[in-house]
Amino acid sequence: MKQMVAFRDQCGGKPEGWGYSCIEDYVLDWGATLESASLTSEEEATLWKAVDQCRIRFQQKQCFYNAQLLCLYDYSGTLAYMEGYAAGRACLPVHHGWATINGKVIDLTWRTEKANHKGRLGNRVIGIIPEGWEYIGCPFDKESARARMLESGEIRAFLGDYMAHFPRLSGDRRPST
Repeated sequence: MKQMVAFRDQCGGKPEGWGYSCIEDYVLDWGATLESASLTSEEEATLWKAVDQCRIRFQQKQCFYNAQLLCLYDYSGTLAYMEGYAAGRACLPVHHGWATINGKVIDLTWRTEKANHKGRLGNRVIGIIPEGWEYIGCPFDKESARARMLESGEIRAFLGDYMAHFPRLSGDRRPST
């Protein structure tokens, strides 16, 4: 991601008035690397309740849709929507969206080579991140996702939102602490 920011800087940098040159720049400033951890029984119950309410198949290549819809159907308010970069089986970091529960990754889009846990959706990332995989991302307010969905009728990425002229990238940089 740092190389992409450096490349973008060599090609003219950020647009005038923008705080960030690219999505990677934003994620490096605001994002956090997520750690692997098993879900508690309460977290599992919350997740499966949201999955049952959501009633979708969690199709591949639909990460933003899958994760945002899952979070919108979590009436407990425990699931959070995250967006950033993830590196999985292909080992290349890609712009990706997923959910978290108490900081633990819930990625119902990507499939693992072998079952990560027992039960339905067993080959998905639920808490335990496969060895060699990595998630670095930023949390987004699901009420913003809900409002945008109701206004536009679409679910799409926040960071790569070209339809709205990249509002996150055009904002100010994170204040130094």
